[in-house]
Amino acid sequence: MGEFKKLDDMVMKPTSNPDISVHFDKKYDNYPAFYEETKEEIYRAIVQLFKKLSESTSDRKVLQVSAIIEERNFCTDFTITRTSRKVVENYGVFDKEVLQEMIPFFEEKEEYELCSEILKVYEMI
Repeated sequence: MGEFKKLDDMVMKPTSNPDISVHFDKKYDNYPAFYEETKEEIYRAIVQLFKKLSESTSDRKVLQVSAIIEERNFCTDFTITRTSRKVVENYGVFDKEVLQEMIPFFEEKEEYELCSEILKVYEMI
């Protein structure tokens, strides 16, 4: 899901009213360690975010992810808008193709029902 950046380079402007919020209580030494340990839960939340958008009349859905990384509070939003059909986080953009990229990850874990759900959501948006 993109290059890792130093936390100092990230502009974090979290929303006050996310549709889905995921908080990790563990303290992480750096962003790559955080991402590696939490990507499954983040992937699942992104799938749910796309699903909420596909089932809603709303034009926008927001996922908020927070943790403590490098002794700093880390909080960022992933936003999908109906018109762009992209996931926009405050330091990068992912379109709905990110859903396709998640399938091999979940196939490796033999989560075939989730893979099927991802394909259905992908087709709906």
